[in-house]
Amino acid sequence: MNISAKLIGTVAMLGFMAVTATAQSSDDTSKPESYLFIETADRATLSNGTMTLHGVSSDVPVFADRPYRSAGQISRADLLEAWSKGQDSFESDPPNAAITGSIDGKQVVLIAEIKQPKVDGDWVSYEVNILEGVEFSELKNPVMVIDDIIDSFDSDMCRVLC
Repeated sequence: MNISAKLIGTVAMLGFMAVTATAQSSDDTSKPESYLFIETADRATLSNGTMTLHGVSSDVPVFADRPYRSAGQISRADLLEAWSKGQDSFESDPPNAAITGSIDGKQVVLIAEIKQPKVDGDWVSYEVNILEGVEFSELKNPVMVIDDIIDSFDSDMCRVLC
């Protein structure tokens, strides 16, 4: 087989794969809407398996996976209420989270399973099981993205996001 025939075959296969992947993911609204959450803070501390985010807001940014693509903010109280609701709740199947921030000016990333959230004023703490990355004592300007949850809120999440 010459080079042009191989190239045409490769391009055709890549085109087929792209069309198939797009068709599978772009408009499939048969699956329930799921949401990811973002926690930001001034700093995070980690000690004895507990991570505490200091200087958090009372609202939590949230966005829906494709194809829904809704976004907004919910109250921390609503997030904590939803934590234990539903068959696939965060309480029964704790979420993974990616935590990033800086230590001595260097960006670090930690992947962990988080559970048992506790809130007091402007801080929230989670029990953590580190899956990847290194432990830290203090992380500056942390951002934590929490794995998705199927809509477990009392009413349609659209009341918040639409």
